[in-house]
Amino acid sequence: INAEYGEEDLLQNPVTAPPAKVEDEVEINDLPQQARYRITSKDAIAAVQDYSECALTVRGTYYPPNRNPPEGERKLYICIEGPRDRAITLAKMELKRMIKEELNKAQMFSFGSGARPSGGGGGRYSVL
Repeated sequence: INAEYGEEDLLQNPVTAPPAKVEDEVEINDLPQQARYRITSKDAIAAVQDYSECALTVRGTYYPPNRNPPEGERKLYICIEGPRDRAITLAKMELKRMIKEELNKAQMFSFGSGARPSGGGGGRYSVL
């Protein structure tokens, strides 16, 4: 290597390893359909990516409630990859905000339509 590049070239331009990536996941399989559609839309994914500088990928397969995936398969989730922990945290906070927003919309819709009995005291789903 020294003969090909010269010893001085290696000292001036050392080879550096790419920065390590941090990964995390948010499972979305058990959320209501409207919330799943909202956070997996192209616009929502792009907005979170711009905000957090993370890459978001929807992975897995949707399985209805009370059904488990077969061996080697996973339920629907969003994989978050970023350059550091802070970016991952920002992405997760924004996803949770979007989920809460959709759950609130669904709850307001059900209250407005009279579909739920009064005195329910909370929704069916909770955000971690």
